[in-house]
Amino acid sequence: MATIILNYDARSISIRKAIELLLTLGAKVETPKQTYDENFVSKIRNAEKEDSKKLNLSDYGISI
Repeated sequence: MATIILNYDARSISIRKAIELLLTLGAKVETPKQTYDENFVSKIRNAEKEDSKKLNLSDYGISI
């Protein structure tokens, strides 16, 4: 089995028809699984538990 990765304009009718044809011939669509760096995720979770303080942005020259 071979894997092909395609980047295409989904609005193109010709490309959609070609993909539909490939699917009827037995091609399969596989959605890649997203992976996360566990160390980074644990840092975010730990930061959520920490106390926070409110900043006055004008002290830093920032105005909204």
